[in-house]
This record gives sequence, C-alpha cells and structure tokens, in this order.
Amino acid sequence: MQNRREFIEKLSALGDLLRTAGVPDEIKSAAVNANPWFTPYFIDRAVAAISTWLTPTQLDRFLDHYPPRTASPADIGIICPGNFPLAGWYDVLMGLMSGNRVQARYSHQDQVLMRWMMENWFRIDTKTAKFFREVTALDHPDFLLATGSNNTARYLHARYPDTPRLIRHNRFSAAILDPGQPPDITRLQDDIFLYNGLGCRNVSNIILLPGGDKEFFMKKLTEIPPYPLNPLYLERVLIESVKSTMIREDEYCTDVLIITPSDTLRYASMGYLYLIEVQDKAEADFLLASCQDHLQCVVGREIQPGQTQYPSLGDFPDNQDIFQIMLHI
Repeated sequence: MQNRREFIEKLSALGDLLRTAGVPDEIKSAAVNANPWFTPYFIDRAVAAISTWLTPTQLDRFLDHYPPRTASPADIGIICPGNFPLAGWYDVLMGLMSGNRVQARYSHQDQVLMRWMMENWFRIDTKTAKFFREVTALDHPDFLLATGSNNTARYLHARYPDTPRLIRHNRFSAAILDPGQPPDITRLQDDIFLYNGLGCRNVSNIILLPGGDKEFFMKKLTEIPPYPLNPLYLERVLIESVKSTMIREDEYCTDVLIITPSDTLRYASMGYLYLIEVQDKAEADFLLASCQDHLQCVVGREIQPGQTQYPSLGDFPDNQDIFQIMLHI
C-alpha cells in the first residue's frame, strides 16, 4: 500500500468530488430503477454523509488513534447490506484503510451505487484499486465482515464456522423525549423518516418522560417532513393504517407514520414508531439497559436530534471497533 499521506490525499480528493459534483442524475436513476426503495434525495443524503469523512482533518484525526499495520495484508471478505444507499461502503473503506485486501459481495439492491463509488475512488487512487475485488462469492477470506438480519446472521455463522468473523444483526435506535428539555422535533423527524426508517440508526422507538403533552408530540412527529418520502413507503403506511383501524383502537394513524403504544423497545417495522411512556428517568434507564445488546444509538443521550445518519468515522456499528480488529488480522 501507499503511504498514509498519499492515501489520505486521494481519499480527500474523492471527498471533494462527492461534495462538488455529487451523483450524476443518470446514476441516481439507474440506482432507483434497480431498487425502487431508494430515492434521489436519499442517495444525495447518503453521499453527503460519506463526504464528511473524507477530509484530511477527519481522516488524520481517525488514523491518529491507531498504529500503522506492519503485517502483510490479509484477505477481508465483506458482505454488504443494501437497506439504504451505500450502506456497505463504510466497511469497504475500513478494510482498505487498514492495509488489507478486500473482496466485497455487494447487495443486489445497491450494486449501481457501490460500483459507481468504487470506480470514482479507483480512478483517483489506482494503487488501492489493486487491493480490491468485487465478487459474487467469497473466496476463503481470512476474516469475514457482514451485516444483515438476525436470520442472515444465523446462516452466516453456520456457513463460515471456521472463519474469524464479525456478523452484525438487527439493531434499532431510540429517542428520549423530555418535556423539560423539548427537542427539535423537525430534526428528530429526520432520524425517523430518512431511508424509509430502514437503517439501524433510524429512530423506531420514542421514550416519553412524564410531564409532556403526548398528543402534541404525536402530532408534531407525524407532520410531513420537508423532503419527499418514497411512494412505496407511503403506500405501505396506508395499507398498515387500514389494518390498524380494524384491529387496534389505540394506534395513532396518519398518512406518513403509525404511532403504536408499547411497554418495551422493539425492532423497527416500516412505517411504525413505538411510543413508550415511562414514569421517570430511572425507568427509561432500565429500559435502555435491558436492550443494550440491540440498541444502535439513543437520541437525547449520546447523540442530538437530526444527527443519527451523520455518524463519524469512529462511530462503529454495534460499538465494535472493526478497524482495530482488521489491523491485527
């Protein structure tokens, strides 16, 4: 691999390209045609988030926490998710930045954007390109990194029993609404609606502390956000709302979201937001602690509203430092 300074300069050049030119309209159209759950707006948002990592300051700040790799490159096999645009690119970046070789199997839902991103990167950085392969099946990797559902995780553990691996499974995120410190609801909407609510960092649970106007919060949360929602998502909400009116009377149904009372935190279900009313902060703390192994992030604790989809380079999924792991494979 090239030296760190050269690597950072070329990654920063990719960041400049993303910030100035963005994704061409024909690429966005092709990506949406291949996966109708994507939208041009969602694609732009995902690329904007990635571009925040690709500056000399951010890359230096991240790499300063780690020693350089001294061993020969290992083969990292990555199974990329496709639940939102470029969901797998972070893992590919970690693999290559750690000085290893990467073989990546793209999700069929996100091949267009992943290929476009890698082509742009390797047009700038031909040295790193030699350490990367797109594959349809993994070829005996030294380490496996994958992200999927709980069922996918069980399958992969059984499929690769002798391969060192990190298999991520379903997680969800929550937000705490404290009437004493009311959040910016518009920004919190972004955490809920972006990417059809399908990301593990999307807020699917609201913990409401006492003292607030529940009806006011529900009305504000279900206002139409200031950007276009996916028509397929809206159709899904409409269908679920019709079902709800026939089955449950306690759900708050709107054209964009269904708020369901709950007594515990739950995995995300598209179009649903689970509302848990608690008696005090101690009960909120207990709920969060009891689901710690399933939580990705908590708005109102370690993260502010509107920031769930802008993780830093060091905000590792599942709080597992994959870069440190890759450095020592």
